[in-house]
Amino acid sequence: MLTIKSIEIVQLFGTINHQIEFSKEDDITILLGQNGVGKTAILRLVNMLFNHQLSNLTEIPFQKASITFYEGKELYVSLLKGDADNVSDYELSNGSFLNSTTCSQISENVKDALRNIRGYTSANYRNDDDIWIDKNTGECLTSEDLVWKCQEKHPGWLVDTKDIYPMWLYEIMLGMQVNFIQTQRLQSQIVTIIPGKVVSRNSIEYQSTLKLIASEMKNRLAQIQQEYGQKAAELDESYPYRLVDKLEEPKFTKLELTTLKASLDDLERKRERLRNAGLLNKTTWQSRSLNTNTRSAYVLKAISIHIEDTKEKFSLFDEELERIELFRSLINERFLQKVVVIDPTEGICIESTETGFDIPLEKLSSGEQHLLVLYYDMIFRFPKGTLVLIDEPEISLHVSWQKRFISEMKKIMKINGMKAIIATHSPTLIGRYWGLTRELDKNIGKEDNGVEG
Repeated sequence: MLTIKSIEIVQLFGTINHQIEFSKEDDITILLGQNGVGKTAILRLVNMLFNHQLSNLTEIPFQKASITFYEGKELYVSLLKGDADNVSDYELSNGSFLNSTTCSQISENVKDALRNIRGYTSANYRNDDDIWIDKNTGECLTSEDLVWKCQEKHPGWLVDTKDIYPMWLYEIMLGMQVNFIQTQRLQSQIVTIIPGKVVSRNSIEYQSTLKLIASEMKNRLAQIQQEYGQKAAELDESYPYRLVDKLEEPKFTKLELTTLKASLDDLERKRERLRNAGLLNKTTWQSRSLNTNTRSAYVLKAISIHIEDTKEKFSLFDEELERIELFRSLINERFLQKVVVIDPTEGICIESTETGFDIPLEKLSSGEQHLLVLYYDMIFRFPKGTLVLIDEPEISLHVSWQKRFISEMKKIMKINGMKAIIATHSPTLIGRYWGLTRELDKNIGKEDNGVEG
Protein backbone atom coordinates (compact mmCIF):
# COMPACT_ATOMS: atom_id res chain seq x y z
CA MET A 1 0.00 0.00 0.00
CA LEU A 2 1.13 3.53 -0.78
CA THR A 3 1.53 6.22 1.89
CA ILE A 4 1.27 9.89 0.97
CA LYS A 5 4.40 11.92 1.76
CA SER A 6 3.34 15.30 0.38
CA ILE A 7 0.66 17.07 -1.63
CA GLU A 8 1.43 20.24 -3.55
CA ILE A 9 -1.14 22.25 -5.43
CA VAL A 10 -0.43 25.42 -7.43
CA GLN A 11 -2.94 28.15 -8.24
CA LEU A 12 -5.93 26.43 -6.76
CA PHE A 13 -8.94 28.54 -7.79
CA GLY A 14 -6.40 30.61 -9.71
CA THR A 15 -4.64 32.18 -6.71
CA ILE A 16 -3.92 29.74 -3.86
CA ASN A 17 -0.80 27.58 -3.41
CA HIS A 18 -0.42 24.76 -0.86
CA GLN A 19 2.47 22.52 0.15
CA ILE A 20 1.35 19.88 2.66
CA GLU A 21 3.75 17.41 4.28
CA PHE A 22 2.52 14.17 5.88
CA SER A 23 4.17 12.15 8.61
CA LYS A 24 4.55 8.45 7.89
CA GLU A 25 3.98 7.64 11.57
CA ASP A 26 0.82 9.71 12.15
CA ASP A 27 -2.45 7.92 11.50
CA ILE A 28 -4.41 11.19 11.27
CA THR A 29 -3.63 14.46 9.48
CA ILE A 30 -5.86 17.48 10.09
CA LEU A 31 -6.24 20.21 7.46
CA LEU A 32 -7.14 23.40 9.27
CA GLY A 33 -8.13 26.68 7.65
CA GLN A 34 -10.75 29.30 7.03
CA ASN A 35 -13.42 29.08 4.37
CA GLY A 36 -12.00 29.46 0.91
CA VAL A 37 -8.51 27.97 1.40
CA GLY A 38 -9.41 24.76 -0.44
CA LYS A 39 -9.66 22.08 2.24
CA THR A 40 -12.59 20.35 0.59
CA ALA A 41 -11.04 20.75 -2.86
CA ILE A 42 -7.89 18.91 -1.71
CA LEU A 43 -9.96 16.01 -0.36
CA ARG A 44 -11.98 15.87 -3.58
CA LEU A 45 -8.80 15.88 -5.66
CA VAL A 46 -7.33 12.91 -3.77
CA ASN A 47 -10.65 11.07 -3.96
CA MET A 48 -10.95 11.58 -7.72
CA LEU A 49 -7.39 10.41 -8.39
CA PHE A 50 -7.81 7.14 -6.50
CA ASN A 51 -11.47 6.34 -7.07
CA HIS A 52 -11.46 6.26 -10.88
CA GLN A 53 -13.05 9.67 -11.30
CA LEU A 54 -10.32 11.23 -13.43
CA SER A 55 -12.83 12.64 -15.88
CA ASN A 56 -14.17 14.76 -13.00
CA LEU A 57 -10.84 16.48 -12.33
CA THR A 58 -11.87 19.38 -14.54
CA GLU A 59 -14.39 20.35 -11.84
CA ILE A 60 -11.51 21.65 -9.70
CA PRO A 61 -9.56 24.60 -11.19
CA PHE A 62 -5.81 24.51 -10.52
CA GLN A 63 -2.57 24.93 -12.49
CA LYS A 64 -0.52 22.02 -11.13
CA ALA A 65 -0.77 19.35 -8.48
CA SER A 66 1.61 16.65 -7.30
CA ILE A 67 1.42 13.77 -4.83
CA THR A 68 4.58 12.04 -3.66
CA PHE A 69 4.65 8.77 -1.74
CA TYR A 70 7.05 7.33 0.82
CA GLU A 71 7.39 4.30 -1.45
CA GLY A 72 9.16 6.45 -4.08
CA LYS A 73 6.28 6.89 -6.54
CA GLU A 74 5.09 10.27 -7.78
CA LEU A 75 1.94 11.52 -9.50
CA TYR A 76 1.79 14.87 -11.31
CA VAL A 77 -1.27 16.61 -12.70
CA SER A 78 -0.93 19.78 -14.78
CA LEU A 79 -3.35 22.01 -16.68
CA LEU A 80 -3.17 21.18 -20.37
CA LYS A 81 -5.99 23.28 -21.74
CA GLY A 82 -8.09 26.00 -20.19
CA ASP A 83 -7.76 28.40 -17.25
CA ALA A 84 -9.03 28.84 -13.70
CA ASP A 85 -12.49 29.73 -14.95
CA ASN A 86 -12.83 27.08 -17.66
CA VAL A 87 -10.74 23.92 -17.29
CA SER A 88 -11.03 21.58 -20.25
CA ASP A 89 -8.21 19.03 -19.78
CA TYR A 90 -5.39 17.90 -17.48
CA GLU A 91 -2.24 15.91 -18.16
CA LEU A 92 -1.18 13.16 -15.71
CA SER A 93 2.37 11.79 -15.43
CA ASN A 94 4.82 10.18 -13.03
CA GLY A 95 7.56 12.66 -13.83
CA SER A 96 8.68 10.95 -17.01
CA PHE A 97 7.97 12.55 -20.36
CA LEU A 98 7.26 9.09 -21.78
CA ASN A 99 4.75 8.23 -19.06
CA SER A 100 1.88 10.63 -19.46
CA THR A 101 -1.78 10.67 -20.41
CA THR A 102 -4.70 13.09 -20.30
CA CYS A 103 -8.16 13.09 -18.78
CA SER A 104 -9.68 13.39 -22.26
CA GLN A 105 -7.71 10.37 -23.48
CA ILE A 106 -8.89 8.31 -20.52
CA SER A 107 -12.49 9.34 -21.25
CA GLU A 108 -12.10 8.13 -24.85
CA ASN A 109 -10.60 4.84 -23.64
CA VAL A 110 -13.56 4.38 -21.30
CA LYS A 111 -15.97 4.85 -24.21
CA ASP A 112 -14.07 2.23 -26.20
CA ALA A 113 -14.12 -0.14 -23.24
CA LEU A 114 -17.87 0.21 -22.82
CA ARG A 115 -18.40 -0.75 -26.43
CA ASN A 116 -16.23 -3.85 -25.96
CA ILE A 117 -18.06 -5.03 -22.84
CA ARG A 118 -21.55 -4.17 -24.00
CA GLY A 119 -22.73 -7.71 -23.36
CA TYR A 120 -21.75 -7.47 -19.71
CA THR A 121 -23.24 -4.02 -19.20
CA SER A 122 -26.54 -4.82 -20.86
CA ALA A 123 -26.94 -7.87 -18.65
CA ASN A 124 -26.19 -6.06 -15.39
CA TYR A 125 -26.72 -2.31 -15.79
CA ARG A 126 -28.96 0.19 -17.48
CA ASN A 127 -27.83 3.67 -18.36
CA ASP A 128 -28.99 7.20 -19.00
CA ASP A 129 -26.22 9.39 -20.40
CA ASP A 130 -23.27 8.74 -18.07
CA ILE A 131 -25.32 7.21 -15.24
CA TRP A 132 -25.15 3.45 -14.83
CA ILE A 133 -27.29 1.58 -12.34
CA ASP A 134 -26.33 -1.64 -10.62
CA LYS A 135 -29.51 -3.69 -10.93
CA ASN A 136 -28.72 -5.67 -7.79
CA THR A 137 -27.88 -2.84 -5.40
CA GLY A 138 -29.34 0.27 -7.04
CA GLU A 139 -25.90 1.90 -6.84
CA CYS A 140 -25.28 4.79 -9.25
CA LEU A 141 -22.05 4.55 -11.21
CA THR A 142 -20.15 6.65 -13.73
CA SER A 143 -18.83 5.01 -16.88
CA GLU A 144 -15.36 4.91 -15.32
CA ASP A 145 -16.76 3.21 -12.21
CA LEU A 146 -18.46 0.62 -14.37
CA VAL A 147 -15.29 -0.26 -16.25
CA TRP A 148 -13.45 -0.74 -12.95
CA LYS A 149 -16.16 -3.07 -11.67
CA CYS A 150 -15.92 -5.10 -14.84
CA GLN A 151 -12.16 -5.29 -14.47
CA GLU A 152 -12.49 -6.49 -10.84
CA LYS A 153 -14.76 -9.34 -11.91
CA HIS A 154 -12.81 -10.11 -15.08
CA PRO A 155 -9.06 -9.49 -14.55
CA GLY A 156 -7.24 -8.71 -17.76
CA TRP A 157 -10.11 -6.89 -19.40
CA LEU A 158 -8.24 -3.59 -19.16
CA VAL A 159 -5.69 -4.94 -21.64
CA ASP A 160 -8.49 -6.08 -23.90
CA THR A 161 -10.04 -2.63 -23.73
CA LYS A 162 -7.02 -0.70 -24.99
CA ASP A 163 -5.36 0.01 -21.66
CA ILE A 164 -7.75 2.59 -20.28
CA TYR A 165 -5.08 3.64 -17.83
CA PRO A 166 -1.36 3.40 -18.58
CA MET A 167 0.25 0.70 -16.46
CA TRP A 168 2.23 3.20 -14.37
CA LEU A 169 -0.99 5.09 -13.49
CA TYR A 170 -2.96 1.91 -12.98
CA GLU A 171 -0.40 0.67 -10.42
CA ILE A 172 -0.54 3.97 -8.49
CA MET A 173 -4.35 3.94 -8.40
CA LEU A 174 -4.34 0.35 -7.16
CA GLY A 175 -1.74 1.22 -4.52
CA MET A 176 -4.15 3.15 -2.33
CA GLN A 177 -7.71 2.45 -1.16
CA VAL A 178 -9.43 5.81 -0.58
CA ASN A 179 -12.89 6.46 0.87
CA PHE A 180 -14.44 9.92 1.14
CA ILE A 181 -17.00 10.84 3.81
CA GLN A 182 -18.58 14.07 2.60
CA THR A 183 -20.60 16.66 4.52
CA GLN A 184 -23.82 15.35 3.00
CA ARG A 185 -23.77 11.93 4.68
CA LEU A 186 -27.24 11.40 6.15
CA GLN A 187 -28.85 10.74 2.76
CA SER A 188 -27.63 8.26 0.12
CA GLN A 189 -28.42 7.88 -3.57
CA ILE A 190 -30.37 4.75 -4.38
CA VAL A 191 -32.39 3.42 -7.27
CA THR A 192 -35.31 1.05 -6.93
CA ILE A 193 -35.31 -1.34 -9.88
CA ILE A 194 -38.82 -2.02 -11.16
CA PRO A 195 -39.08 -4.79 -13.80
CA GLY A 196 -40.09 -3.40 -17.16
CA LYS A 197 -39.40 0.22 -16.15
CA VAL A 198 -36.53 2.07 -17.82
CA VAL A 199 -34.02 3.44 -15.32
CA SER A 200 -33.23 7.14 -15.80
CA ARG A 201 -32.10 10.17 -13.81
CA ASN A 202 -35.65 10.47 -12.50
CA SER A 203 -35.30 7.00 -10.95
CA ILE A 204 -32.58 8.22 -8.58
CA GLU A 205 -33.85 8.92 -5.09
CA TYR A 206 -32.34 9.67 -1.69
CA GLN A 207 -32.78 7.35 1.23
CA SER A 208 -31.79 7.62 4.86
CA THR A 209 -28.20 6.44 5.25
CA LEU A 210 -29.12 5.10 8.71
CA LYS A 211 -31.71 2.75 7.21
CA LEU A 212 -29.15 1.56 4.67
CA ILE A 213 -26.49 0.81 7.27
CA ALA A 214 -29.04 -0.99 9.46
CA SER A 215 -29.87 -3.20 6.47
CA GLU A 216 -26.16 -3.70 5.76
CA MET A 217 -25.53 -4.79 9.35
CA LYS A 218 -28.40 -7.28 9.14
CA ASN A 219 -26.82 -8.76 6.00
CA ARG A 220 -23.37 -8.83 7.65
CA LEU A 221 -24.75 -10.80 10.58
CA ALA A 222 -26.60 -13.18 8.26
CA GLN A 223 -23.42 -13.80 6.24
CA ILE A 224 -21.27 -14.56 9.25
CA GLN A 225 -24.00 -16.79 10.73
CA GLN A 226 -23.96 -18.75 7.48
CA GLU A 227 -20.19 -19.21 7.74
CA TYR A 228 -20.62 -20.27 11.37
CA GLY A 229 -23.24 -22.85 10.40
CA GLN A 230 -21.02 -24.26 7.66
CA LYS A 231 -18.09 -24.60 10.05
CA ALA A 232 -20.31 -26.24 12.69
CA ALA A 233 -21.58 -28.74 10.11
CA GLU A 234 -18.02 -29.63 9.09
CA LEU A 235 -16.96 -30.20 12.69
CA ASP A 236 -20.07 -32.22 13.50
CA GLU A 237 -19.39 -34.50 10.56
CA SER A 238 -15.86 -35.30 11.68
CA TYR A 239 -16.63 -35.41 15.41
CA PRO A 240 -17.02 -39.21 15.84
CA TYR A 241 -13.70 -39.90 14.14
CA ARG A 242 -11.85 -37.26 16.15
CA LEU A 243 -13.41 -38.56 19.36
CA VAL A 244 -12.21 -42.09 18.68
CA ASP A 245 -8.70 -40.78 18.00
CA LYS A 246 -8.78 -38.73 21.22
CA LEU A 247 -9.78 -41.75 23.30
CA GLU A 248 -6.59 -43.50 22.20
CA GLU A 249 -4.44 -40.74 23.71
CA PRO A 250 -2.95 -40.89 27.25
CA LYS A 251 -4.91 -39.65 30.27
CA PHE A 252 -4.90 -35.98 31.24
CA THR A 253 -2.25 -34.63 33.58
CA LYS A 254 -3.13 -32.31 36.48
CA LEU A 255 -1.80 -29.34 34.49
CA GLU A 256 -3.94 -30.27 31.50
CA LEU A 257 -7.01 -30.51 33.74
CA THR A 258 -6.35 -27.00 35.08
CA THR A 259 -6.03 -25.70 31.52
CA LEU A 260 -9.26 -27.49 30.60
CA LYS A 261 -11.21 -25.74 33.34
CA ALA A 262 -9.75 -22.33 32.40
CA SER A 263 -10.62 -22.89 28.73
CA LEU A 264 -14.25 -23.63 29.60
CA ASP A 265 -14.47 -20.42 31.62
CA ASP A 266 -12.93 -18.44 28.74
CA LEU A 267 -15.41 -19.92 26.26
CA GLU A 268 -18.38 -19.04 28.46
CA ARG A 269 -17.21 -15.43 28.74
CA LYS A 270 -16.69 -15.22 24.99
CA ARG A 271 -20.12 -16.78 24.36
CA GLU A 272 -21.70 -14.02 26.44
CA ARG A 273 -19.76 -11.34 24.53
CA LEU A 274 -20.91 -12.81 21.22
CA ARG A 275 -24.54 -12.81 22.37
CA ASN A 276 -24.31 -9.20 23.53
CA ALA A 277 -22.81 -8.28 20.15
CA GLY A 278 -25.69 -9.91 18.27
CA LEU A 279 -23.40 -12.53 16.74
CA LEU A 280 -24.96 -15.45 18.63
CA ASN A 281 -28.66 -15.83 19.20
CA LYS A 282 -29.83 -15.76 22.78
CA THR A 283 -31.25 -19.09 23.89
CA THR A 284 -33.74 -20.33 26.47
CA TRP A 285 -31.35 -23.17 27.29
CA GLN A 286 -30.21 -22.91 30.90
CA SER A 287 -26.50 -23.58 30.63
CA ARG A 288 -24.71 -25.40 33.41
CA SER A 289 -21.08 -26.02 34.11
CA LEU A 290 -19.51 -29.11 32.63
CA ASN A 291 -18.12 -31.42 35.31
CA THR A 292 -14.37 -31.37 34.88
CA ASN A 293 -13.94 -33.07 38.26
CA THR A 294 -15.13 -36.37 36.89
CA ARG A 295 -12.76 -39.30 36.99
CA SER A 296 -13.94 -40.51 33.62
CA ALA A 297 -11.21 -40.05 31.06
CA TYR A 298 -13.81 -40.53 28.33
CA VAL A 299 -15.86 -37.56 29.54
CA LEU A 300 -12.81 -35.33 29.89
CA LYS A 301 -11.60 -36.17 26.40
CA ALA A 302 -15.06 -35.45 24.97
CA ILE A 303 -15.01 -32.10 26.78
CA SER A 304 -11.60 -31.30 25.31
CA ILE A 305 -12.90 -31.86 21.78
CA HIS A 306 -15.91 -29.67 22.58
CA ILE A 307 -13.51 -26.91 23.65
CA GLU A 308 -11.40 -27.23 20.52
CA ASP A 309 -14.45 -27.18 18.24
CA THR A 310 -16.04 -24.21 20.00
CA LYS A 311 -12.81 -22.22 19.86
CA GLU A 312 -12.57 -22.87 16.12
CA LYS A 313 -16.18 -21.85 15.53
CA PHE A 314 -15.95 -18.74 17.71
CA SER A 315 -12.74 -17.65 15.97
CA LEU A 316 -14.86 -16.86 12.88
CA PHE A 317 -16.37 -13.98 14.85
CA ASP A 318 -13.14 -12.43 16.16
CA GLU A 319 -12.74 -9.51 13.75
CA GLU A 320 -16.44 -8.68 13.66
CA LEU A 321 -16.69 -8.94 17.46
CA GLU A 322 -13.88 -6.43 17.88
CA ARG A 323 -15.57 -4.02 15.47
CA ILE A 324 -19.03 -4.35 17.03
CA GLU A 325 -17.75 -3.92 20.58
CA LEU A 326 -15.79 -0.82 19.60
CA PHE A 327 -18.77 0.61 17.69
CA ARG A 328 -21.17 0.04 20.58
CA SER A 329 -18.80 1.35 23.23
CA LEU A 330 -18.03 4.57 21.31
CA ILE A 331 -21.69 5.26 20.61
CA ASN A 332 -23.11 4.20 23.97
CA GLU A 333 -20.63 6.37 25.85
CA ARG A 334 -22.08 9.38 24.00
CA PHE A 335 -25.81 8.71 23.83
CA LEU A 336 -28.03 9.80 26.72
CA GLN A 337 -30.69 7.39 27.99
CA LYS A 338 -30.34 5.19 24.93
CA VAL A 339 -28.01 2.47 23.66
CA VAL A 340 -27.12 0.85 20.35
CA VAL A 341 -28.21 -2.77 20.04
CA ILE A 342 -26.92 -5.02 17.26
CA ASP A 343 -29.75 -7.33 16.31
CA PRO A 344 -29.89 -10.11 13.67
CA THR A 345 -33.44 -9.18 12.63
CA GLU A 346 -33.07 -5.39 12.48
CA GLY A 347 -29.33 -4.89 12.08
CA ILE A 348 -28.97 -1.78 14.22
CA CYS A 349 -31.52 -0.72 16.83
CA ILE A 350 -31.63 2.10 19.34
CA GLU A 351 -33.12 1.13 22.69
CA SER A 352 -34.27 3.49 25.42
CA THR A 353 -32.58 2.73 28.74
CA GLU A 354 -35.60 4.28 30.51
CA THR A 355 -38.44 2.34 28.90
CA GLY A 356 -36.73 -0.53 27.09
CA PHE A 357 -38.60 0.42 23.90
CA ASP A 358 -36.97 0.81 20.50
CA ILE A 359 -36.39 4.34 19.22
CA PRO A 360 -36.70 4.76 15.41
CA LEU A 361 -33.37 5.71 13.83
CA GLU A 362 -34.92 8.75 12.15
CA LYS A 363 -35.95 10.08 15.59
CA LEU A 364 -32.34 10.50 16.67
CA SER A 365 -30.91 14.00 16.78
CA SER A 366 -28.84 15.27 13.86
CA GLY A 367 -25.64 14.93 15.89
CA GLU A 368 -26.48 11.35 16.91
CA GLN A 369 -27.20 10.44 13.30
CA HIS A 370 -23.94 11.98 12.06
CA LEU A 371 -21.94 10.13 14.70
CA LEU A 372 -23.57 6.79 13.85
CA VAL A 373 -22.84 7.21 10.14
CA LEU A 374 -19.25 8.38 10.67
CA TYR A 375 -18.30 5.54 12.99
CA TYR A 376 -20.19 2.87 11.05
CA ASP A 377 -18.46 3.87 7.80
CA MET A 378 -14.99 3.76 9.31
CA ILE A 379 -15.48 0.62 11.39
CA PHE A 380 -17.52 -1.58 9.05
CA ARG A 381 -17.59 -0.23 5.51
CA PHE A 382 -13.96 0.56 4.74
CA PRO A 383 -11.33 -2.15 4.14
CA LYS A 384 -8.16 -2.43 6.20
CA GLY A 385 -5.43 -0.06 5.06
CA THR A 386 -7.91 2.53 3.75
CA LEU A 387 -7.07 6.23 3.57
CA VAL A 388 -10.21 7.90 4.97
CA LEU A 389 -11.06 11.44 3.88
CA ILE A 390 -13.54 13.26 6.14
CA ASP A 391 -14.96 16.69 5.38
CA GLU A 392 -16.04 18.63 8.48
CA PRO A 393 -16.64 15.79 10.95
CA GLU A 394 -17.75 18.38 13.52
CA ILE A 395 -21.12 18.95 11.77
CA SER A 396 -23.96 18.87 14.35
CA LEU A 397 -21.65 17.55 17.08
CA HIS A 398 -21.76 19.14 20.54
CA VAL A 399 -18.45 20.63 21.69
CA SER A 400 -18.02 17.84 24.27
CA TRP A 401 -18.39 15.28 21.47
CA GLN A 402 -15.92 17.18 19.30
CA LYS A 403 -13.32 17.08 22.07
CA ARG A 404 -13.37 13.28 22.10
CA PHE A 405 -13.56 12.74 18.34
CA ILE A 406 -9.84 12.50 17.45
CA SER A 407 -8.98 10.17 20.34
CA GLU A 408 -11.89 7.92 19.36
CA MET A 409 -10.87 8.01 15.71
CA LYS A 410 -7.40 6.83 16.67
CA LYS A 411 -8.95 3.70 18.21
CA ILE A 412 -10.75 3.04 14.92
CA MET A 413 -7.61 3.69 12.87
CA LYS A 414 -5.69 1.21 15.03
CA ILE A 415 -8.02 -1.79 14.72
CA ASN A 416 -8.47 -1.31 10.96
CA GLY A 417 -4.91 -0.24 10.14
CA MET A 418 -6.16 2.93 8.45
CA LYS A 419 -5.01 6.51 8.02
CA ALA A 420 -7.18 9.60 7.76
CA ILE A 421 -7.11 13.16 6.43
CA ILE A 422 -9.64 15.45 8.09
CA ALA A 423 -10.72 18.90 6.92
CA THR A 424 -12.14 21.02 9.74
CA HIS A 425 -12.89 24.53 10.94
CA SER A 426 -13.07 23.50 14.59
CA PRO A 427 -10.22 24.13 17.07
CA THR A 428 -12.37 22.30 19.65
CA LEU A 429 -12.27 19.10 17.62
CA ILE A 430 -8.48 19.30 17.42
CA GLY A 431 -8.10 19.67 21.18
CA ARG A 432 -4.65 18.48 22.27
CA TYR A 433 -3.75 17.12 18.83
CA TRP A 434 -2.33 20.30 17.30
CA GLY A 435 0.75 18.34 16.28
CA LEU A 436 -1.41 16.58 13.69
CA THR A 437 -2.60 19.81 12.04
CA ARG A 438 -1.49 21.39 8.78
CA GLU A 439 -2.58 25.05 8.77
CA LEU A 440 -3.48 26.04 5.23
CA ASP A 441 -4.12 29.71 6.01
CA LYS A 442 -0.40 30.48 6.24
CA ASN A 443 0.08 29.39 2.62
CA ILE A 444 -2.15 32.06 1.14
CA GLY A 445 -2.29 35.81 1.01
CA LYS A 446 -4.75 38.05 2.78
CA GLU A 447 -7.10 38.08 -0.18
CA ASP A 448 -10.37 36.25 0.47
CA ASN A 449 -11.54 34.70 -2.79
CA GLY A 450 -14.88 33.61 -1.37
CA VAL A 451 -14.60 30.05 -2.63
CA GLU A 452 -16.09 27.40 -0.38
CA GLY A 453 -13.47 25.54 1.66
